[in-house]
Amino acid sequence: MSVKLRGMLAGLFSLNAMIWLIMLISLAALLSLTAAAWIAMTPPLGAALAALISGAGLLVVAAALGYGLVRANRPGPARDEAPPPAPSPTESVLESGLRPLVGDQTLEWARRNSGLLMIGAFTAGVAIAASPTLRRALTQVAGPVVTRKAVDTWRAFNQQD
Repeated sequence: MSVKLRGMLAGLFSLNAMIWLIMLISLAALLSLTAAAWIAMTPPLGAALAALISGAGLLVVAAALGYGLVRANRPGPARDEAPPPAPSPTESVLESGLRPLVGDQTLEWARRNSGLLMIGAFTAGVAIAASPTLRRALTQVAGPVVTRKAVDTWRAFNQQD
């Protein structure tokens, strides 16, 4: 089972690496195209005007990407206001376990902003994966807390027998 899990995690991390590689190649291609446009426009227009037009082209591309991102995150038209689906048994168990730790307000916020929470968790994961210094700092900070929780869980488990 652990070999299968290890294979799945390796595939996931490989996908993450491929996405970053695609973004890096896309950025290099965009900059190369901009440089080629600047070189082509320099003789007839002069260096300053060619740089201005090339930079404005990059800003237009960035604005178009930003507009697309904002438009994609905008909620769609209001449809029938159906009540939200009932939480699954797994969600109920998770919420009941987290409620004493984080409180009702935090759980309510997480329920309303689940997309933002997922993006934040993904971003934190990327930052932790990319920075050995951050990983080391988090391990040093979270080590005692995790150890204490593990000992408390072990004691609670042994007291129930």
